[in-house]
Amino acid sequence: MKKTKSLFLILMLICVISILFLTNFNTQISADAVNIAGEPTLEIVGKSTQKIEADSAEIFVRIENVDMSLDVSKEKTMSQFDSAKNSLIANGISSEQIKITSFTTNPSYDYSSGKTIVGYYAILTFSYELDNLSTFTNNIDSLISSGITEINYVNFKLSNAEEVYQQNLNLAVENAIQNAKKLLEKDEITVLEIEEESSYYSPILYRNFSIEENMDNTIEICASVKIKCK
Repeated sequence: MKKTKSLFLILMLICVISILFLTNFNTQISADAVNIAGEPTLEIVGKSTQKIEADSAEIFVRIENVDMSLDVSKEKTMSQFDSAKNSLIANGISSEQIKITSFTTNPSYDYSSGKTIVGYYAILTFSYELDNLSTFTNNIDSLISSGITEINYVNFKLSNAEEVYQQNLNLAVENAIQNAKKLLEKDEITVLEIEEESSYYSPILYRNFSIEENMDNTIEICASVKIKCK
């Protein structure tokens, strides 16, 4: 009987010691986890910008004629368009790249002595794609030679703009990391999160056209990111 009681007491003692050991072990793990979670973090922005010359363009042209006869006005405008189109084709532009974007006619009034018709306008606009910007000047000269006097505007384009933007994203992340190292005074940091900031870039550069001046065809592509690190 005494042996059984002693064995029971020994088992109870072992259980109590085990419970105390496990309680102390779990408490130590929780404390370490709190310390890790509470380690200070930093949010910082990185940016990268590149300026690259466009490699193609879309050119928008306007032809306008006025005459007392609507038919004559229309004929003049269409004839001028045909001449311009043939000139562009002769300079290496395919006919598929030349597109009429609008054609309108409307009366012109003189209001100085009542509402009197003084002629009819025939207005045609067209655009064409230029894949090789080295021929830009020759193309414009050919249009002027065919009687074109008004080029509305030019959209310069960069064919690999998305690739350049992705390069800038990587450079922006590296810029943010370097800035964080300086601020935290560390040789190495741990990046916890990377967020692409809301930003806009366009592979197309709009330019009003002036025959008298050289046009800047440089496209600027920017990328911005925010990183969280420690």
